[in-house]
Amino acid sequence: MFQTHTSALVIGGGPAGLVSLKYLKEFTEWVDGETPILVEQEEEIGGTFRWRGYQNAELVSSKQLTCFSDFR
Repeated sequence: MFQTHTSALVIGGGPAGLVSLKYLKEFTEWVDGETPILVEQEEEIGGTFRWRGYQNAELVSSKQLTCFSDFR
């Protein structure tokens, strides 16, 4: 009999990586207490929300529409 072994690795702690990690943790059943792992090159997560990806770039949407509901 085969045992199902599920694991996940999310590469990058930017907006897409954070949403992917949140979804995996909330809506995926894990075997034996496993959880998905996030790997980020920088010391802090945030990606383009924390560091500007392009010099002189400006965000044109409102902060209320761009933020996460549980992390502003």
